[in-house]
Amino acid sequence: MDAAGNVYAVWTDDRDQQLYLAVSRDKGRTWSERKNVIAPTTNYADVFSNVAALEPGHIAIAYLGSPSTAPIQFGIFPVPSDRSGYIAESFNALDVDPTFDSVPMRPAEHPMLQGSQSRTEGQAYVVFDRGGRPWSVFVENTVDFLSGGTIVVGAVQRD
Repeated sequence: MDAAGNVYAVWTDDRDQQLYLAVSRDKGRTWSERKNVIAPTTNYADVFSNVAALEPGHIAIAYLGSPSTAPIQFGIFPVPSDRSGYIAESFNALDVDPTFDSVPMRPAEHPMLQGSQSRTEGQAYVVFDRGGRPWSVFVENTVDFLSGGTIVVGAVQRD
C-alpha cells in the first residue's frame, strides 16, 4: 500500500506465466484491469514475486524471470530454463498505461538458477531505502541441498 492508501497486487498467471499488476484505490473493494509488467526481454515469470510502494504510483516489483522461449506445459514454467531476478520500477503505476523500467540483477550469462537445476523454493523481496531507491533480495534453493542455493542482493542504480 502506498502513502495514499492505494493497494497494489502482483501475481503470475499460471495459464501464461506472465507477471501482472492490479491496483485498488478503495482498499480492495474494486480493482483495475490487470497489466502485464514483465520485462520485454523476459518471456516467463516464476511464481515468486513481491511489490513495495512509496508515494502514490511509485512502486517496485521484484520477481524471478526467464528469457526461455520453450512452450509452457501443463500450465507450469518451462523446464529446463534459466532464471534470474529482476526489479521493475514505476513512478506512474496508477496511470491507465503505466511504464516500468526493469533491471536484471545478474547478466544473462550468469543466471541465478540454471535450467538443469530444480529448485525447491525461491523468493523475491523488495523494499525502498530512505532515498526512495528499490532494493531486492532473491533467494533460490536447489533440490540438491549439498550444492546450496543462491542469494542475490541488488538495487536500481539511477544517474
